[in-house]
Amino acid sequence: MPGQRPSNSYPSGRGDNQTNDYSSTTSGDPLGDTRLREIADNYVPRALDKLEDGVATVRRLTTDRAVAILGYVIFGLSITIAGLAVVLCLLLLTIRLADVYGPGPLWAWYLGFSGVFLVSGVLLWRRSSPR
Repeated sequence: MPGQRPSNSYPSGRGDNQTNDYSSTTSGDPLGDTRLREIADNYVPRALDKLEDGVATVRRLTTDRAVAILGYVIFGLSITIAGLAVVLCLLLLTIRLADVYGPGPLWAWYLGFSGVFLVSGVLLWRRSSPR
């Protein structure tokens, strides 16, 4: 019948209403059919895109988070070290001011400061030990 496709053919997908006969794949080239060749040509790029997406997802979930956490840790350590330096400078300033302007000998001021540090150390020790 005119206008009717044979049962062993299908549209080529190009919009030209041509039919591809299955017998063309028996010519020795298993990918002789244009539709199968299109699928094969698109398979490798699609597979590589999926692989790249997978690698990007793993990187986003592991490396990027680790870098962010490490950045926070380094920032915290920097603030802690700077804070300890400021506390040490304030302590030295206080001892120096006590030496120059304070009444009495310097050893009394050392005794007073050591008492304050001893009491604060004992309180912190008791707080940190398990009960």
